[in-house]
Amino acid sequence: PHVGAAAAPAIGRVAAPDLGRSGALEVVAAHYAHGTLVLSEAAGSDGRTTKVLVAGRSSTLPPPSVNVAATSATQPGLREVITELDNFIPGETCAIEAAPLRSALGPESNRGMQDELFTQVFNPPPRFVLISTAGVIELEKRRPIDILQQILEERSSDKLRQFFEAFGPPEAAAMCFMVAASRPGQVSAVAVREATAALEQVVLVGEPRLPEDVMVQQPMGEMLGRGTTGGIYMGHAVNPNPEPDWSAAHRGLCLYITRLLQPAWDQRIVTSSKCQAKLLKCRLSMETMTVLVDKMCCLVAFINEFLSRRQQRGAASRYSPVRALGGGGGLFGLGDGLDDSSGIMGQAAKRQRLTHAAMLEDERTARIRSLASKTTEALLLLQLLSTNNLGRLAARLDDATTKALCDMNLRDLVCDAEGEAVATKLISVLVTEQLDLGGTGPRSAGAGVEEIAAALQRGCPSYFKEDDRTFYQASAKLKQAEALTNPSEREALTREAVAQLRRVPLACNLEFLVSQLAYLRQFEGIVEIPLCAAAAADPDNLAQRPELGPDCERARQRREGCYIHIISTLKALINPAAAEGPLAAAVAGTGAPAAGGQKGLSPAERATYKNAILKAAIRSSDLYFHHVLYGALIDLGAANELLALEAAHLEGYLAQEGGLSAALPLLAAASAAGGVATVPAPVIGPLTRRQVQLAELLAKYHIIKKRFREASTVYSALAARRSGPGDQAVTLEQRVSAYQSALLQAKSVGDSALVDKADSDFRLMGFQKTIYDRLMERKAAGGAGVDAAELDRRASELQYGLRDISELYNDYAQPLKMWDVCLQLVDFAGSSVDPALIRQLWDHFLIQTWEASSAAAPASRVASVAEAVERLGAPFYPNESSFPVAHVAFRLEQLAAGVWPASDVSDTERTTDEAVVRALHGACKGNLAAVQRVYEVLLARRAPGISDVELSSVRVKTQLLRSLVHHCRAVQQEVASALVTPGLLPPAVAAAGGVPVGAIAAGAAAPGSGGLFYMSALSTAQREAGALADACDRFSIEARRLGTAECDALAAQLDTVKRQLERTLR
Repeated sequence: PHVGAAAAPAIGRVAAPDLGRSGALEVVAAHYAHGTLVLSEAAGSDGRTTKVLVAGRSSTLPPPSVNVAATSATQPGLREVITELDNFIPGETCAIEAAPLRSALGPESNRGMQDELFTQVFNPPPRFVLISTAGVIELEKRRPIDILQQILEERSSDKLRQFFEAFGPPEAAAMCFMVAASRPGQVSAVAVREATAALEQVVLVGEPRLPEDVMVQQPMGEMLGRGTTGGIYMGHAVNPNPEPDWSAAHRGLCLYITRLLQPAWDQRIVTSSKCQAKLLKCRLSMETMTVLVDKMCCLVAFINEFLSRRQQRGAASRYSPVRALGGGGGLFGLGDGLDDSSGIMGQAAKRQRLTHAAMLEDERTARIRSLASKTTEALLLLQLLSTNNLGRLAARLDDATTKALCDMNLRDLVCDAEGEAVATKLISVLVTEQLDLGGTGPRSAGAGVEEIAAALQRGCPSYFKEDDRTFYQASAKLKQAEALTNPSEREALTREAVAQLRRVPLACNLEFLVSQLAYLRQFEGIVEIPLCAAAAADPDNLAQRPELGPDCERARQRREGCYIHIISTLKALINPAAAEGPLAAAVAGTGAPAAGGQKGLSPAERATYKNAILKAAIRSSDLYFHHVLYGALIDLGAANELLALEAAHLEGYLAQEGGLSAALPLLAAASAAGGVATVPAPVIGPLTRRQVQLAELLAKYHIIKKRFREASTVYSALAARRSGPGDQAVTLEQRVSAYQSALLQAKSVGDSALVDKADSDFRLMGFQKTIYDRLMERKAAGGAGVDAAELDRRASELQYGLRDISELYNDYAQPLKMWDVCLQLVDFAGSSVDPALIRQLWDHFLIQTWEASSAAAPASRVASVAEAVERLGAPFYPNESSFPVAHVAFRLEQLAAGVWPASDVSDTERTTDEAVVRALHGACKGNLAAVQRVYEVLLARRAPGISDVELSSVRVKTQLLRSLVHHCRAVQQEVASALVTPGLLPPAVAAAGGVPVGAIAAGAAAPGSGGLFYMSALSTAQREAGALADACDRFSIEARRLGTAECDALAAQLDTVKRQLERTLR
């Protein structure tokens, strides 16, 4: 076609070519195809030749704007082109038809590309067949790229400038990129060289400018709305985020890569098969992907060279010196950028802005290169997947991934993280399929994998990195190990694979890998690889920095996602019934099929492998993993096995998670103090049930380590912890139990101060629990005068923690009339108390006990009070400060005589049995002599705190003598037993026929020979019998002195006891 000035850049109108004649054209044949209209006029006057005209229109340009500012100055380029062929066509045209256009792309990717500027990227020049009366002629229309190539080969700068003016700098630059980035041999070297040079000419493609420079150099007429073509000025749009005004070269690059990607960029990469809806296939044909890959690779190579050349020259050399100083000139010279007053400082500032704009453009160009490179890799990946039956691979994906694949287009595969994730899963399925199809030989499993890995790493390294290749090589070795029957070879190959996987832990599918290693019985690898993955997922160890808040929590979640596979394996080994998924099959021996099979694990084997996992886990330096592991073992019921481990961080974990962080310094002080000092228990809590469990495990840990002092401190802290709601509540039974355990461990230490403190806390908490139980009993009994709310308040206060002894006495025991508790607290205090107060407390206790059994018979009531005295007084004896025996015995005798309390005096005695004497014997712990001295003091009227009037009462004295009769009989029986019981003699004395002695005599005997022992025991028993006979004589005289009939009877009984004793002595 004619290349001359037959093209007219008019907008909105058609300029007829100058054919050397006037008048309208007579068209006899016409055809429109591929954006081109071919017209053939009627034959000339001779009837043997005709002229052909070709008209083309660019559909990429927008219609004329109503804004005067948007004229051809801002929207350059041709809208309509009309060309007349130089040669005449023989004969008269009969018909014109377009030849089939054979696109380089596949049939599915050439839709909607009717504009010539688009189609020339992929399609050859369009051809038309013209049939005339003289024959058939084939016409080929030259595309704009063909015209540009011819101009470049001619090296005509004027024609090149006209070309840029006609098509516009961005469009012309796009075609220059197409020529410069063509495949070697497709375009002449001269054209490639000249196209590259054109892209670097500022006169043709301009230069990038910052927004302030663009506004300065904008024509004043456009800024004020005074355009040359008239119209209404609509103003300028305000861009809130202005960016540099890029050069035409950069815009042309964007235009060219857009046209390269247009056939496939928004196309979905898979579609359903026609024969089966669920079977997927790649939507892009192999032809389309091959062409796109070829052009993208060429473009990437050219951009690399283009940027490298720019960086070598530097940014300052890429703009015109005249323009940098504010001068006009060049295609885009629009006037001064600086006024005369700017000076040298203004010129330097503008040079700096131009340099900065050039650097920004290079950065954007590098991003385009990355996009082209990533797209190339995506297309190569799709080619490889299609070659290996993409539909079969997609069928092995999970539902979520399959759905994402169906909704995904090429843009998503290149730019989105989800697309990269789907690609990774497809690669994993592809390699897994190769492993499964690798055969049974020890070397065949990895052959196909290596080929696939090499192709992936060579063609799409962004989707398949070196780590992935290492992972799949190790996977092939594991597959080979499954096929081996020799245990040593199998173990060696498995260890080699584990060593490789430790280098690339993030490339592993841990769930599948752990089950595979479990099947191969490589349990140490199950620990090592997930730990390496956790370290790689949290390289900065943020999991150990809780002060970071959300960042720390996210890091811990990433680590726990790796730890869970180790924990699941331990769970399967400890409790096989709880195992799930592939791991359960591996432990049971039903995993991947291997030669010879794999039996399930016996209990002994499970224990061995469990210990191997624990040992490997304990060796780890990952502190957070230790904490997760310890918690999991406790949850699995393996606390005892955990305590048996030599775990370096176990103590800190139990203290921290058990809520004993505040106790750690005190525990360290307790360890350092040894037996010199006693460290007080820290106040902690409230604690949950799990925290209490962990704290108790900490105490057991110290016991195992024979650190009894620390164990005692932990138990004391648990006993004194604060109470809370729900499972944080602490009962007094739990506190008492904890204090008891603390006391037990303190005794193991051997420190008297620590034992005294633990014993004091234990006893004081026992008193507190007694008060609490009494309050609950009163609340349950109810009745008039009982304030349930007040009882609940006091009971709640008691549950808060250990109370001081003064609080228990003054706030609870004494106001609530718990007289026995008052006496116990006084005895516990051990300080000097007014004896009158002690006697008063005993009186209150006796009266309260007496009144509590008001419904019973008098004798039963006296017996009940006597039993209460025995229970309460025995722990106090022989402490006269808390248990005044004479006073208590006198009150008991008054009760028995019916003269006390004063409000309950009766003329009839309440009892005649030995209940009072028996109670006193028990309270004095069997010391009969002490009881006898008490009665002698009472008869002699020398008892402190008792008036003579009370002691002089005949009724009381009679009751005293009555009790004395029972006491003397008891002593007489004891003495007789000491003289006639052979079991208390040494074997030698009994064999010699010696006389055995009783308990009293035996208590005074000294060790020695049989004869000496016999003589000493006999002498002691005789002295006891003689003393009792004298006492009976005195008591008989006192009874007769009273002069009553009952007293005379009592004297007779005493005389009888005396005579029996005298007979025993003879």
